[in-house]
Amino acid sequence: MTALTRPVAGEVAATRLRPAARVRLKPPGPTTGHVDGAWWPLSRDLTAELPALLEALAPRAGEIEQVTYHLSDWDCTTRRLVTAGSSVRLGGYHTQHPDTLDVISAHVRLTLLVIAPDTAPAAAERVLDAAADPGDTGAVDELLGTGTTDHHRTPRGVRS
Repeated sequence: MTALTRPVAGEVAATRLRPAARVRLKPPGPTTGHVDGAWWPLSRDLTAELPALLEALAPRAGEIEQVTYHLSDWDCTTRRLVTAGSSVRLGGYHTQHPDTLDVISAHVRLTLLVIAPDTAPAAAERVLDAAADPGDTGAVDELLGTGTTDHHRTPRGVRS
């Protein structure tokens, strides 16, 4: 039986069932490039999308304490998310690189490229593969360009 806790004001309890996160990471080891992998969420609702992502990252990161993101990349969110019995701080910043998300635990900080939810599947798969390639050293904008034949993109990522 799963015990649900009532969230404190300003927190959101994640209780909905969601599909597994569409995320790929570079193998553990020396870091290369600007990102540690990529994530392709289903929507721009960060509080709805994070539980599946955090569950997928737990084996690598351990208990996640904080997630930071660019403010304009997501719909309105809260400052704290309660998921799997843990409270995760959420911080939106204008100074964070757009189309990225940082996942922070006591042991690791993972920077993920965020692929726009409405990206065509074939394009998203190319970006997921490129960002998770251990030899990749591409910048965020370069990686987002790998998903399309046209390297111009809208502010929220690959769309074609």
